[in-house]
Amino acid sequence: MKQDMHYQADFQHLITQVMPTILGKSNFKVILTEFLSQVGQASQAQEVFFLELDNFEFEQAIYSWTRENQLLDASLKQTLLDQIKVKEAVLSQNVGQDMALNADLVKLLEQKEITTLALWPLLIGDKLQGFWGILGPHLKAMTTLESYGPILTTTIVGRMVQKQLEAKLLLSDQLDTVTKTYNLVHFFQETEKVKKQITAIVHFNFLDFQLYNASHSIEEGNTLLTEFGQLLQTKFSTKLVTRLAADNFVVGYQGSDTLDLVASVHQEMMRRGQKVEAGIYFYQNQVDVPTACDFAQAACRKNRFRANTYWTVYSEELREEMVQARYLRENLDQAIAAGHLKLHYQPIVRVLTGKPSSLEALTRWHDPRYGLLGPSIYVPILEASHLCYKVDMYVIEKTCQDLRQALDAGRPVVPVAINLSRDDFEFFDCVDYIETTLQRYGLDRRYLRIEITESTAMENPKLIQKAIMRLHQVGYSIWMDDFGSAYSSLNTLKDFAFDGIKLDGAFMRQLNDKSKEIVSSVINMAKKLGMHTLAEGVETRAQYDFLYEIGCEKIQGYYYGRPLLLDEQIINLEMQAMGWENQSDEELYDQLSSLQITSHSRLFLIGDDGQKLKVLYLSKKIKRMLDQGGYRTDFEFIDQIINNSLTSLGQKLKQAVMRVHQDVSPVNLILTWDNTYRLHFTLRKVASLATRQIYLLVLDEVLQK
Repeated sequence: MKQDMHYQADFQHLITQVMPTILGKSNFKVILTEFLSQVGQASQAQEVFFLELDNFEFEQAIYSWTRENQLLDASLKQTLLDQIKVKEAVLSQNVGQDMALNADLVKLLEQKEITTLALWPLLIGDKLQGFWGILGPHLKAMTTLESYGPILTTTIVGRMVQKQLEAKLLLSDQLDTVTKTYNLVHFFQETEKVKKQITAIVHFNFLDFQLYNASHSIEEGNTLLTEFGQLLQTKFSTKLVTRLAADNFVVGYQGSDTLDLVASVHQEMMRRGQKVEAGIYFYQNQVDVPTACDFAQAACRKNRFRANTYWTVYSEELREEMVQARYLRENLDQAIAAGHLKLHYQPIVRVLTGKPSSLEALTRWHDPRYGLLGPSIYVPILEASHLCYKVDMYVIEKTCQDLRQALDAGRPVVPVAINLSRDDFEFFDCVDYIETTLQRYGLDRRYLRIEITESTAMENPKLIQKAIMRLHQVGYSIWMDDFGSAYSSLNTLKDFAFDGIKLDGAFMRQLNDKSKEIVSSVINMAKKLGMHTLAEGVETRAQYDFLYEIGCEKIQGYYYGRPLLLDEQIINLEMQAMGWENQSDEELYDQLSSLQITSHSRLFLIGDDGQKLKVLYLSKKIKRMLDQGGYRTDFEFIDQIINNSLTSLGQKLKQAVMRVHQDVSPVNLILTWDNTYRLHFTLRKVASLATRQIYLLVLDEVLQK
């Protein structure tokens, strides 16, 4: 531990104290020579090197520091170049066992008795301009290099950019050709001159700029970029503005009101119908300008993982998150293999019966280093790296395994909902994988339900439409997850053949009069379209009662149980004596999916199992009438009344049920209440399966006798 802290202190000193002195020198060769020497001594390496490439990726210059004063041999240079062409850093603590390294490189390193390797690409934009690395750094320095290597890399890239500027300054313009703001290298140069006065570097990024270009034109897009550059110069009262690639801008600011100005820019662009986000790095430790720009850009990227915000400030916490993100990406395969990624199940309950009709399979990462991680932490990281398909493949496999074990043990089994992401459709044939896995475990397709978020559907509509068609053709039920979380929900319903919708949990978290109207309208619309309905995020009795009243079919949330390991969830549900929905229950109650119960203000739903009647639903207005008349409204009491064949009400209702059951047509029914009122009802059958029926009893009018 002390040795780890020693290395960290050395590198911190290198970056904050030594590097500013080195970078202050004008000769690029001198800068690199001293840089490599300092890094080599700090990491106790055998060799530290820098190799610069020309525009055709041929060697242009090489600098090296070694304990034996020997340069890289040609064969090792070429194998290192072959390795780094994937444009990803390499941190290997045991090259002989690192499967990510190519075989030729491993062989050459072992010949030189080098067991550890750190290698970073030097990218300007997306172009590989070279690489630098450390051969044989002390094993204890590797953890520190993981944190500080990218910072040192940015330093080198910044100097390379400045070197290119020095070589071409007399031949090139200082301004961006589109926006007439500073180009990047001139921005670096001018900002470096006043770095001591700079208080913040701000990175701005347009959201959906490609969509703007597609719906307007490239020329209009360029006009928008030019106007935005001018807006930044005006708002921040500075010429220190540059456009990075495409729709990204950077500002060097010398004032104290950075956040106010960021808010002002955001509001102005919103008025113009455009959304921009910002990342802010407040200057400290006198890091160089390119590094500060990278920090601001990293903060800007963080916005996509945070709801309801358009700016993020770079912090030490963010740096730690970046380290964690890399760890999660690199350890995903190991987590799956070692069982650190576990499947938790949450019940989905049918509102009318209170029985679990299905479960949703959800992952939790039990990491030995970071502890229990929820999907909100690792899923966005894996999505950004296109690694989510590995998690989804694990979920499919583990779900089928758990279902098979439950069936073999004679346990009640309900269908399980699994989530598919965009990567599942782009990186492998998920339909074929699901089919093959089900067959391997001998499971019927009804045991798996597929959920696809609307954002996934809209990212590649044609691909997802074809996949949904294939899934339907072989017999799967497809639900839209997180309905209402994106701006195009209604278009998604129109364009995709979903069997049901799951309302986003945000509706329940903010349940007020306005959101209730929205949810009611969505439920009715889904019913008209023949879709099933489910609301997630249900945590309270009030939320449950509201969804019951408007006819939502199913609910999911902490009201019935948080996600648990399968055995724990089964115990939880058994303790609540909820029972389980079976296949015939599902087939019967699913027939009610299109029933618009909110279009009738006074109604009952009555079940008939061939032996007795049972109230399933009582509208709020019927409850109010009974309360005002002094009658009990609990279902147990009402069941006793309607099944009592000795009373006039019981006899008339039984006769009406028999008539509807025989000829299907609705039947009019007149009952007397308190010897004062005549109640006119209509009874009709709304669901039927074998000997079981469900009837809708609607109170049409109330007349005085």
